[in-house]
Parts: sequence; C-alpha cells; structure tokens
Amino acid sequence: MTSRLVSFVVPSEFVTAHAVLTPAELGTGFIDGWLDAHGVVQVALAKLEKGIPLSDVEDRIALLLTDQYDELPDLVAELFPEVSSRASEPTAVWLFIALAWVIAGPSGFDNPQQVIDMLYADFGYPDEVEALVSYMPAPPDSESSPEAIRHRWVEYLDRKSAEYSMRTNAMTHPARPSPW
Repeated sequence: MTSRLVSFVVPSEFVTAHAVLTPAELGTGFIDGWLDAHGVVQVALAKLEKGIPLSDVEDRIALLLTDQYDELPDLVAELFPEVSSRASEPTAVWLFIALAWVIAGPSGFDNPQQVIDMLYADFGYPDEVEALVSYMPAPPDSESSPEAIRHRWVEYLDRKSAEYSMRTNAMTHPARPSPW
C-alpha cells in the first residue's frame, strides 16, 4: 500500500457498479489499498459471473476461498508481467472510483472538497480533475463557487462512468495473436 493523504477501501460492489477493471487495474486497486483481499476476489468473481473473459490469474483470484487469501499478493504480482508495466499502468480508473465514492457519501466525509484536493495530490496532480480542486483557478468562463465545482465534479463522474462501465471485453483483454 502506498502512502497517501487520504485512504479508504472501496467496497467491491461499488467498484463493479461503476467500472469494468482491467487485470492491471485490479492489481493496482489491491496494491494501492483501494480494495482489500475480499474486494479483489469479489471484483474478479463479478467479472466471471457477467461472462467477461478473465485472464488465467484473474480466474484463479475469482475462485479463491477465504482461507486462501494469503495467496493473493503472489497472484496480484502475476497481474504485472514486468515491474515497469506496473509503474506505467494508469491509475485513472481509481481516481474516478475514489471521486465517485466521495460524492456517494456513504463514508460520511466531513469535507468532501478537502478530500478531492487531497486525491488530486495523491494521484500526481492530474490535469483532468484540476477544475475540481478548490485552490486551482476555475476553467475559462466558469465560476469557482462550491456549487460550480460540484457541478463539474458530477459532469466528470458522468463522463468517466460511461467510459469505464461500458468497456468491452476487448478493452479489458487485448486480442492475443492466434497460435494458428
């Protein structure tokens, strides 16, 4: 788990309702602490139940019993064939999921705007959410009021939700060359 300004575990049901994760995103969620062991298994199992093809490792993860969760770190490591692929794997889906979880409010965040500002830092100051950050200038022809920021936040979530929840099998598992 990485050191962050804000940390919370997102329930697997929330994740699967908002995104179809690639194998690397599933691994990133566990490594970065967005999913606990049970959540990783449940996300993989949900893909299996929806008929989305799984990688061999995801299939093994989906079928883990609770007394086998100690095998999860090694299985998750197999989701990243090279150390460099983990370092370059985008975490944008986890930014989206975290921001969606904050706005959903089940954890009762005292100051959601402060959480957004901290997530902005935790994810390396991504341009795509700069307009949601309280201390950044508003986009041209936009207001900087809390209501305007919340409106941009909802628009961002709507746009990303459409992108991540409608992924096809090809996006989660790129076509492999035929052995024939």
